[in-house]
Amino acid sequence: MKEVIKFESKWCVPCKTIQPLMDKLAVKYDNITFGKIDVEVDAESTTRFKVRSVPTIVFLNDGQLVNQIVGNVAEETLRDAVRQLAEA
Repeated sequence: MKEVIKFESKWCVPCKTIQPLMDKLAVKYDNITFGKIDVEVDAESTTRFKVRSVPTIVFLNDGQLVNQIVGNVAEETLRDAVRQLAEA
């Protein structure tokens, strides 16, 4: 199973800025599960993935971390990372 999880917070402006792109990618790549986790709500997952800054986007293939992007990300960088996961 392939997953893209965005760690975010309600006060994080870049988290909100990239959400529309995440939504578009979720439609395009229906073989990947897209999700989001509020770091203030799910401390266990936040700790598990060693999230220190938001947004942090993790890419998982069969539960294994294969890529991670931290901070405000360029649209092209995010698209490329999702494409790489889809092709893996």
